[in-house]
Amino acid sequence: MSLHEDVAKLIELQNIDLEVRRLEDTIAAGQTELDRRRQRIEDYRAEIEEMSERRERCIARRKELEEAIEEEFARIKDRQAKIMNVQTSREYQSLLKEIEDGKEANRQREDEAVLLLEEVESVDKKLAEMRNLLEAEEKLLAEKEAEVAAEAERVRAEKEKIQKKRVAKAKKVPAAVLRRY
Repeated sequence: MSLHEDVAKLIELQNIDLEVRRLEDTIAAGQTELDRRRQRIEDYRAEIEEMSERRERCIARRKELEEAIEEEFARIKDRQAKIMNVQTSREYQSLLKEIEDGKEANRQREDEAVLLLEEVESVDKKLAEMRNLLEAEEKLLAEKEAEVAAEAERVRAEKEKIQKKRVAKAKKVPAAVLRRY
C-alpha cells in the first residue's frame, strides 16, 4: 500500500471522527438548552418564593398596624372620657395633646396600612405573572426534553452506524500508520 493511499484512508477516518464529534456536539447543545431552561425554572421558583415571603411580611405588618390602630383608638377614647373629669388647664392641655398625638399616629399607621395593601395587590399581580411564566417554561421544558431525547436517540443511532463504518475503515489502514493517527 502506498503512502498516498494511507493518507487518503486517514483522511476518511478523520472525516468520520469529525462527523462523530459533530453528532456529540449536537447532543451537548441540546443538553445545554435543557440545562438553561431548568435554571430559568429554578430562577422563577426562587423569585416566586421571594415574592411570597414579601407578601406575607406585608400582610403581617398590616395586621400589626391594624392592632396598633385599635389599641391607640381605645387610648384616645379613654383620654376623651378623662377630659370630662379634668380639673386643671394643664391636665386638659396634656390630654388634648395626647389625643391629637394618638390621632396623628393612627393616621400615619393607616397610611402605611394602605400602602401595604397596595403593595400586596402589586405583589399578587407579579406572583400571578411569575406563576404563568413558570408554568409556560415548565411546559416548554417538557416539550424540549422530549425533542432532545428523540434527537439524541436519532444521533446515537447515526453515531453507531458511523462508528461501525470507522472500524471497518480503520481495519484497512496499517496498524503502524493508525497508531500515529
